[in-house]
This record gives sequence, structure tokens and C-alpha cells, in this order.
Amino acid sequence: MEITNLSLDKIRISSNNVRKDLLSGTDEVNLDNLADSIKEFGLLSPLLVIKNGDKFDVIAGQRRLLACQKINLEIIPCIVKKIYGSEGIGLSLIENIQRADMSPMDKSSAYKILLQKSNDIEKLSNYISVTTTTIKKYLALQDLSYNIKQKLDAREGSLGIETLAKLSKTFPDHMDQDIVYDHIKSFNQRTQIEMIKQTNGDISFLKEVVNDAQEGLFNITFCKRGLCNIIPEDFEQILQDELFKKRKLSWHELFYRVVNSATSATTHSIVSGIDLTKLSGN
Repeated sequence: MEITNLSLDKIRISSNNVRKDLLSGTDEVNLDNLADSIKEFGLLSPLLVIKNGDKFDVIAGQRRLLACQKINLEIIPCIVKKIYGSEGIGLSLIENIQRADMSPMDKSSAYKILLQKSNDIEKLSNYISVTTTTIKKYLALQDLSYNIKQKLDAREGSLGIETLAKLSKTFPDHMDQDIVYDHIKSFNQRTQIEMIKQTNGDISFLKEVVNDAQEGLFNITFCKRGLCNIIPEDFEQILQDELFKKRKLSWHELFYRVVNSATSATTHSIVSGIDLTKLSGN
């Protein structure tokens, strides 16, 4: 592609760019480092731009443009791409989504815009090579409370995307989301997700669930010594659920309840030969 040198004052950030983290200054340190590098070695990778009237909108290279502005670079090498209609918006969004340093909320907004354009999540998934599950998790962030979104924009959040998506779906009320967030943020992601699940979307269960997590109840391993290969998933899930509901029972009684609740023939065949007295310690 042909590289064209453009004046800095002719290049601008498109209003459709979703990378608000850069404009808000939350990526200031990285921008300073990039600016220092450009000042010393020059801009090694040209910007990708499209002509818009007498200006040029950046499709790819917003960070590089901001870094160039910091050092008042007068001429910037660019590749001017000829595209039509809203194609430029899509290219800009996709280019940004593929960046690892993009904030979760910016990425969520990008997925939302792209889905509105395609109106088909399967088609979008194939087009950008991202699973529908991942897209749905990021879209779920749109329903988070303002306070949590602010934490994500400022990169202060301590919850992962999977936990946040689960929180958004389980607790639609924003005030409840804030309360749950503050109570589970100190735990690891696996425990956070299980804590949200065990509340069943009822904030009144949160205190009990937090106590269980502090006692390590969510860190129990259900299969050891290679048994994970033969214990069916439904049996493991039933055992886990019964343990949380009936944890005051003896192991002997608990195991009988689990066996009676199990649905698969494989589960019954496994437990039929187990000596329950050894498991219960009786």
C-alpha cells in the first residue's frame, strides 16, 4: 500500500472510535512511553486513515496519533484507505477489539455496535473470529451499574469478565450489583462465580454465601487420584449442590441423598459398588 505523509492538523480521531480509555487519560503512562519511542526512532508503523471532507479520520492507530500529538510531530506517515459507507466504522471497531490493551467497557461497546450493524451474532462471530460466548459475556457488561463501569474504565476493577457477566445476569438491580461486587472482590474468580451462583439472585443470601466462602467451602475438590476421569459431571454437580444445602448431614446420609438424586446410569453404576461405611467413617 502507498504511504502518504499527512500534516498532523489534518488527522483526527473519529467520533465513532470506542477507545474512551485513551481520551480519558487512563492510558497516559503507556502513551508517554510510546511518544518517547516515536521521538527517538520515528513512527515505524503508519496510521490507517480514511478521507472525510478536508480531514482524515483514523481507522487504526489512535494511540500512535495521540503519542505524535504529545511530541508535536508535524508530518505523520499514513495509509489512506478508500472505503465506502459505514465500512470504516466496522474496520475501526474490529481493529481495536483485537488489541489486548483495550478496556473491557470499550470492547463491550464495540461488540454492541458491531452486533447492531450485523444483527446476527453467529455471523459476527465468524467475521471477527471470536466465539459467541465471549461476545455475549462482553455484551452483558452493558447492564452493569454505573459505579462498576467506572471501575472498569479506570482499570480499577478486580473482577474478571466471566464474573462480571455472571453478576450482570444474576442481579439486574444496579444497587444489588454494587453490594455483591464489594463483598466478593477479594476472592478468586472461581470462588466469585460460585458465590454469585449460590445466591440464586437473592441478595439476602449474600451474607451466608460470604461466610461459606471464608470457610473455604467453595474450594473443595470433589475428585482425586484420577477419579475425575470416571466421575460423571452430573454426579459431581449434584454432590456439590447437596453439600451446600445439606452440609450439616453426616457423610453417610449425604451420600445416599446424592445417589438418589443422580440421573445417569453411569452414576448409579459407579456408586453401586462403593462401601458407604468407609466413606462415612462409620
